[in-house]
Amino acid sequence: MTIPSERTRAVNYTYDFLRDLMDPKKTPRVPKEIRVRAGRLLRHYPGRWDMEMAVAEGSSRFGDDQNPFGTKSIEDTIIRNSGDRS
Repeated sequence: MTIPSERTRAVNYTYDFLRDLMDPKKTPRVPKEIRVRAGRLLRHYPGRWDMEMAVAEGSSRFGDDQNPFGTKSIEDTIIRNSGDRS
């Protein structure tokens, strides 16, 4: 099962990956047609601001109350949430 912070992280990391594909310095030897496709996909892809708005508008599909952009790993989520139980 995917939790909201994992979903948010996947969207954000995909955005970063597509941006890197467009940058010849970060990803040399990528064919031009792949760079063009990445640019077309990014044109309407949700950015970090869009993700922040989804969380602010109360979407339970993305983020969480403590970290709307996800965590670095699922272990961080488990460790952070283990302190919430009394």
